[in-house]
Amino acid sequence: MIRVVLLWLAISTSLLSTVIVLFVAGQKGLMPQLVPSSLLQASGAAFDPAANLIRFYGLSTLAAAGPLWAASLVLPADTLMPRLSLRVSAASTSIAAALVAGRRAIVVVIVIAPLLAWMSAAVIRWKWGPKVMAGQMNWAVGVAFRGRFRMAAALGTTLVVLAAVYIAAPSLVPLSEISRAFNSAAMLFGGGTGVADVRVAEAKALIGGWLRSPVLGNGFGAVLPSFVRDPQKPWSFELQYHLILFQTGLTGALLGILALLATVRQLRRAARAMPANSATLVVTATGAVSLLLANAVDPYLEAPGHMWAIYLPLAVANGLLVAHMNSDRGDTPVLKSGRLADTAGVAGAAPTS
Repeated sequence: MIRVVLLWLAISTSLLSTVIVLFVAGQKGLMPQLVPSSLLQASGAAFDPAANLIRFYGLSTLAAAGPLWAASLVLPADTLMPRLSLRVSAASTSIAAALVAGRRAIVVVIVIAPLLAWMSAAVIRWKWGPKVMAGQMNWAVGVAFRGRFRMAAALGTTLVVLAAVYIAAPSLVPLSEISRAFNSAAMLFGGGTGVADVRVAEAKALIGGWLRSPVLGNGFGAVLPSFVRDPQKPWSFELQYHLILFQTGLTGALLGILALLATVRQLRRAARAMPANSATLVVTATGAVSLLLANAVDPYLEAPGHMWAIYLPLAVANGLLVAHMNSDRGDTPVLKSGRLADTAGVAGAAPTS
């Protein structure tokens, strides 16, 4: 089931990203509009040429899917991942779609996905204690050099695809969006001027509101009379983490941290139980971490439909733990070389349907 889910995720990421690129190319007059109007209407598609921004219902899912597939190119694949050509297609098309769509948070998390993957690998495989820390960090860095020729070919193919798109239509993929994305992130977290100023002011207002009740917070639905983003919904703000602190205080923040620690513990257990499939754990965890990071500047997790990226590594960990437990008891076939191992002659093996 995990393999099928990841296969369909790679295919759907490629399809979604390609549709977004074709839609923007058609809107900019670089080619006829090839995307059917019925699909555009169902997707809520809209384009703002002045700001180089688009609206597309499926676009936000690239905040997790894009980094997930970018990370899969810098880690040795295991038997649960789709074939390399599908991963290259998903990674390259999602990068192109994020650039043409002008979604800077998505661009940032895709660009730093390799770093997030190595950090996730270090945390998931970490052995606590001062004597082994250096060795574990060496493992996290060294993972990048395993299968280096195959990974270099994958990354090279991705760059060639992007270069071909850029050469064919330079106005479609403005490379300056990458530097603008990082500048916007720096402005938001460091003060600065420009579009991010309103959210910097929002962050200060929410922190000020939290300080009035730092332990228990101000409650769900609390408002800031001195700062309103939407008169129709004065309790609504973009900065989700500041909002959690404002509403629930240190108590809610502590519960959130405990939930994250519990998640990391399960991922580590699954990696120890099924080390041959730990790459899938790391890749799906990278998608979840990327979405959590992007959510710091845009309220992606306000929509329940985006939660799939948070639950996916938990589902993978659960599947691996159950498979390990059942294989120890001889109740079920186990994964071997990408296929279900032959259960003939295995005592107690359950029949498959």
